[in-house]
Amino acid sequence: RSASSSAGVAPPPRTNLRPLLLIRKTLNAKGLGLLLSGTVRRARATGGERYATEVRTLAEILLTLRAPGYRGACWGYPFPWQSRAFYLPRGTPTVVNTAFVGHAMLDVAAYLKEEAYFSVARSACTFVLKDLARTEEEGALCFSYTPRDRLAVHNANLLGAGLLARVGAVTGEAELHHTARRSARWTLRRQLPSGGWWYAEPLYQHWIDSFHTGFVLEALRRVVEHADFGEGREPLVRGHRFFLDHFFELDGRPRYYHDRKGPIDIHCPAQALVTMCDLWDVEPAPRLLGRAARWMIAN
Repeated sequence: RSASSSAGVAPPPRTNLRPLLLIRKTLNAKGLGLLLSGTVRRARATGGERYATEVRTLAEILLTLRAPGYRGACWGYPFPWQSRAFYLPRGTPTVVNTAFVGHAMLDVAAYLKEEAYFSVARSACTFVLKDLARTEEEGALCFSYTPRDRLAVHNANLLGAGLLARVGAVTGEAELHHTARRSARWTLRRQLPSGGWWYAEPLYQHWIDSFHTGFVLEALRRVVEHADFGEGREPLVRGHRFFLDHFFELDGRPRYYHDRKGPIDIHCPAQALVTMCDLWDVEPAPRLLGRAARWMIAN
């Protein structure tokens, strides 16, 4: 919505060009995974049977969207996409999508108390361990973004680690926690003096943005919490302080990059709220959270 619409003026109509371009509607597994985790939280908060039904429906849809041909359960996008670094054909599984769906399956398993959904999350760990490439160094490793590349991207690496850590806390598997700690250690060694991280280490990927920083912090908290990774506590505090100090205007408007205002992207305020809530125990920021929420709702 435009700023004027919040004052009672209707925004201008928008034209959906997708049908004209023969782009069909599809189901995005990452989006559904996030909605599924949110629906579990809604069901727990309200006790509403409606949400419990939606939880199962969304979970079953996600099971049908798994990418075939890999050793573990995994998910990609229903469209081909070109990043700044590589091109991915439609359906190529990524550690990012798989981590979000894996966490959603853990949420469902705990809520419905059904082992089958936990088994899917454990299978997603097999994808992380067996299907992804690794960049290795002494005491540390970095997972690739997909099975097709060897890129070392911090948020993708730690999202894989966070899933291993959370599943390992349930199964007690030493391999999961050991590997999660090694993965986190690779990214922590590259934390900048400011507390932030480049998106990735190659020079052409030297930017710092808000929502990928949020992914790093969320995942690092999971490794610290679930995998007995005490060495990650101080970097987590510094990273969170960098996030709070660099990604918001005075009125609460979330920035995309740490050093400039634009562009405006819904991913930034949405992830900002999630990150601040998720790291509340690290450092609460109630006033900033309120300003960011009000800016998001108004705009």
